[in-house]
Amino acid sequence: MPTEIRHIIFSSEELFIALKEYRKRRREPLPSGSVVKFAIEQSPELSAITRIAPESGDPEKVFVSNRDELATALIMYCIDNKVPMPVKSTKFLQMFGGSLGLVITKNVSTEPIDRIDL
Repeated sequence: MPTEIRHIIFSSEELFIALKEYRKRRREPLPSGSVVKFAIEQSPELSAITRIAPESGDPEKVFVSNRDELATALIMYCIDNKVPMPVKSTKFLQMFGGSLGLVITKNVSTEPIDRIDL
């Protein structure tokens, strides 16, 4: 069985939309207002930081999305936007420069190959 490895790289806008929709589905929507900052941080762990200035004039609110939330949001974004993705596959996040990517692997063998006869 062939091995498949796919990389789906998301823009900051796509990532923000994915998180916004994910939070809405969880009935924890982001407040309406202006996005002051949206950034991906890798230290100490991979996360997305969203700072929103609410329309009400209340103080700025900060939302931190951890690695699991980011992965789930991006998988749901792919499903919603009909990006093909094998169900039985391994999925993990990886940074590509300043962008976040979803890496999908299927049928990856961890067995060492000593010799191949052709």
